[in-house]
Amino acid sequence: MSHQEYARGRVLAALDQAEGNLAQAQRLLLAWVEEDASLLRGLAMPHLRSIAGLALQSAQARETREIPKPSQTEKGGSDGIEIGAFGREILENMTGKVPPQQFGFVRDEINAPHRTSEQHIEAILQIARKDGKQ
Repeated sequence: MSHQEYARGRVLAALDQAEGNLAQAQRLLLAWVEEDASLLRGLAMPHLRSIAGLALQSAQARETREIPKPSQTEKGGSDGIEIGAFGREILENMTGKVPPQQFGFVRDEINAPHRTSEQHIEAILQIARKDGKQ
């Protein structure tokens, strides 16, 4: 039995024990994961690519910009509110100064979307025309 099959069985068991209550089933699974490495592996395996991509993006973002230490602050607006490093990061993300992180995506040329070819567009239009005639 694979780790994922085992995890599926444990998920169903948690739902059964929790009588369909998702929050309670989640708490059960989290408690079981602390003692059961096979369950953890089965739950995490389908998401490892996304987890790794987010970790890489996060590390790269930290490398490419200077993040002040939490003890450093600067004056915010006219009201004199101090903004720490966390607040600065939020403001930079909102103003577009820093590219937002997307869970599960690594920005590189391999994964970048490409321009749709004229052949592809024509094929889709032909299919749409056929569907409309029926």
